[in-house]
Amino acid sequence: MSPFFVIDTLLTCRNPFPRHVAQGDAKLAWDQEELSLSALQALLKNVIEAISFLDLLDKYKLPDIVAK
Repeated sequence: MSPFFVIDTLLTCRNPFPRHVAQGDAKLAWDQEELSLSALQALLKNVIEAISFLDLLDKYKLPDIVAK
């Protein structure tokens, strides 16, 4: 199972209080929370990708190759 699948599943779970019934400031708060969660999801995906890249470099012994 991909770590991206786990992140997508966790961040897209439905909240028991639907935002479409919210009005005024509550609706604005829901919209801001959705934006915040989307940004967090993108950040987590980028962090996982960076860690995977560093792991790849370590597996191919890149520091040893560069040192030669």
